[in-house]
Amino acid sequence: MASLHDYREHAPYMAVAGCAAAAVLVLYLRSRKPPAPNVFATDARRPPPLTHRVPEDKIKTIKPTLLHNPDLLPQQVDIVIIGSGASGLTCAAILSKAGYKVLLLEQHGKLGGACHSFNEGRFEFDTGLHYIGDMEGKNDVFRCLDQLTEGQLEWYPMDPVFDRLCIGEKQLETYDIVAGYENWSKSLKQRFPGEEKAIDEFERLFRGSKSAELAWGALKLAPRWVSSVIEKVRFAGPMKDFSLYFEKSAQEVVDSVTKNKALQACVLYSWGDYAMKPNNAPFFMPAAVSNHYIKKGGFYPKNGSAMIPYYMAKTIAKHGGICLSKATVESICLEKSGSGYKTSGVVVSTKNGPRTVKSKLVISSAGLSNTFRRLIPQAITSSVCPNADALLQKSSPSIGYLNLFVGLKSSAADLNLPSGNTWMFPSTDFNAVFDNWMSEKDPYEALDKYDLTALYVAFPSAKDKSYEHNVSQPGSTCVAITFCPYSWFSDWNERKVKKRGEQYQSLKDAFTDKMIQRILQKYPQLEGQIEMTSLGTPVTSNHYYHTERGEVYGRAHDLSRFSAEFTQRMRPETEIQGLYLTGQDLMTCGVSSAVFAGMVTCWSIMDRNVIDDLKNLYKSLEKENK
Repeated sequence: MASLHDYREHAPYMAVAGCAAAAVLVLYLRSRKPPAPNVFATDARRPPPLTHRVPEDKIKTIKPTLLHNPDLLPQQVDIVIIGSGASGLTCAAILSKAGYKVLLLEQHGKLGGACHSFNEGRFEFDTGLHYIGDMEGKNDVFRCLDQLTEGQLEWYPMDPVFDRLCIGEKQLETYDIVAGYENWSKSLKQRFPGEEKAIDEFERLFRGSKSAELAWGALKLAPRWVSSVIEKVRFAGPMKDFSLYFEKSAQEVVDSVTKNKALQACVLYSWGDYAMKPNNAPFFMPAAVSNHYIKKGGFYPKNGSAMIPYYMAKTIAKHGGICLSKATVESICLEKSGSGYKTSGVVVSTKNGPRTVKSKLVISSAGLSNTFRRLIPQAITSSVCPNADALLQKSSPSIGYLNLFVGLKSSAADLNLPSGNTWMFPSTDFNAVFDNWMSEKDPYEALDKYDLTALYVAFPSAKDKSYEHNVSQPGSTCVAITFCPYSWFSDWNERKVKKRGEQYQSLKDAFTDKMIQRILQKYPQLEGQIEMTSLGTPVTSNHYYHTERGEVYGRAHDLSRFSAEFTQRMRPETEIQGLYLTGQDLMTCGVSSAVFAGMVTCWSIMDRNVIDDLKNLYKSLEKENK
């Protein structure tokens, strides 16, 4: 997902354009004197490791378990951070560098959230990060990760055809999505003669998503009174496009540009990246996602996604912070403060029973629902958190998914596997395909009647050029993802992992077979090459991620979530003094957006624009290198 760029950098443009509210915002921001230290005052990078090998202390670093040693839990810290996904790690790294005593708590056995990896037999699989765009060194997210990992995190570019669409059931029609706008446009115009004007218009709209992000960010991050004024001034500056990108569905906008269903599919296929069908998603989502990837293509981290928590945890520890896994937060401690409440710490599960860690501030990257329905009593949310309660009422969890991990006997090179992704759909009518599949009550009937609503297929071992340096025998990995209703698996939610019974396993086997058949349709060279498979379901996600209904991307990315009202309400600050939010519910889904959410939350806590600090560092470095 494309990261939200710093709207404050562009605020003068808004004033020049005649947006009086934005002018007020600029004056407001420039009048602030940030008291917190500049964590990006100097370049923290050092030369990256020359070896392709995974660091020897990787497991020790990403599994700092509390389970067998409750004494690792401090009695008091400045800030407790709940959840160790990309946003929580970003907060912990920035705040520990700023001098705060930080405690990062992760309920799972490994740090990383959706960036963690797991082993099955001789294979290691990433769970959530499958590719990321625009990582060639100039955007805020890349630079933030570069600084917070001290230059140790490296990225491999994927194939120029970073995404390939395959449309059809028995016969597949293939469409290539190529990196670089010039190449992308040329490829599509060759594929769709007569649609040149439509393709040019899509490029204009994709690029325009950056201005739309600016408007969205102004509503979300400006003081509420300023945000309210900006929302009413829609005739100038970036706000003039707010309705187009956020209040019209992706399907509606695309229909207005072209009637060619195949070309529409080449624009809308990325709905799988945010799990919302085109007629319910705002146009901003496919526009921003497409712009994010088309500019420079896709990238993948050297040695896999677990290197993100590995290097971030190193930075956190270097600056006095503490990371603990197997450290489930039972509740957030609250004290009465006037007519409301303030945070005073958290209660953590240990083998010796619950223990309280005192802190003035608590950051939750556990999601809106987990925070205000599980960690805080519902009665308090309803009585003193009307904003949070309204956000929950006006949104719903995103859909669940099936995640198939496949271990292959031969190497990616021997099997001629691409580093680009493959998206497979039974037809170009994404909305009908989705509705038919998701409306079935019986999963076996769905498997008999329909093809999979969508199937994402990728080969992580082909993306990671260091993979062959870390295995003792030939092999490669494949991951495939599709969506499903939570109800198909909800009956087994209360049962323990690996002890859910024969019926559960039989249903998993049926889906595994269906997914494998579809993969072999595109990649027949994998016939006889499958060594092992493992399927994760929505209840698997509930166990490992503490999700509600196995949701992929937190709150659903539909039109209501991106409305002006919801955007203004969903902020880092909450109605409970000392409690802050971060993560994909704060911004949007994806690792890039999660990292940016971490920066935004730190900005709010520190009362310092850490994003401007980051920009200024690189401006000074560029001057030095001239």
